[in-house]
Amino acid sequence: MKVVSTIAVVLSLQAALISQHLEPTQAWRQFQIRQGSDWTAEWNPATGTPKAMYGPGLKLGQAVGNVAAARAQSTNLLNQFATLLGRGSSSFVETIGVKVNQTYIFVYDQSYRGLPVISGRADVRIHEVGTVAMFGSSSVHIPNGFDIKPGITAQEARAIAHQHVIGTQQAGERAALPQLVVWADTTSKLRTTATLAFEVQIDQRPTQLAVG
Repeated sequence: MKVVSTIAVVLSLQAALISQHLEPTQAWRQFQIRQGSDWTAEWNPATGTPKAMYGPGLKLGQAVGNVAAARAQSTNLLNQFATLLGRGSSSFVETIGVKVNQTYIFVYDQSYRGLPVISGRADVRIHEVGTVAMFGSSSVHIPNGFDIKPGITAQEARAIAHQHVIGTQQAGERAALPQLVVWADTTSKLRTTATLAFEVQIDQRPTQLAVG
């Protein structure tokens, strides 16, 4: 059986550059002042951003008739509340845009200067009557001056990953070339730190065929 493992080879830890990143909490207070205190936020402790905000709904002023119209409204929302969502210098790239029953669902992956930010994301839910029912993000804070120039090559990263996982470099390895990414643990209970890394896929095959 073929097993493909993925491992991140850390290149640089930006701990010295991480800030308190209070902007989302400050923006949340302003949001409640304008929209009302009956809004609720569920916060991601790793990113310091509200992963889900919901309440009486944000009125868009008109019904939303199709996915394209909902997408435009969703994009405007992400831009309007970029500080609250902790987007910073990143961008949100749509990965899902569908209508389910009466609600348009949009999911976005976080990207920074063309690099995928592993597990960074944003979500928007828009009801067809023209109301934003929920939105939020687990957007990784990437500090100013974050260096995206790796100190090792992709081939060197692959060799390090192989040594770590299986103890040796596999001959004839055909897995995809390691991808440069921004990595952070968005599931942590403590504030995470953006880290430059290579994401390496390792093709693990058994040395002998097991017949049972």
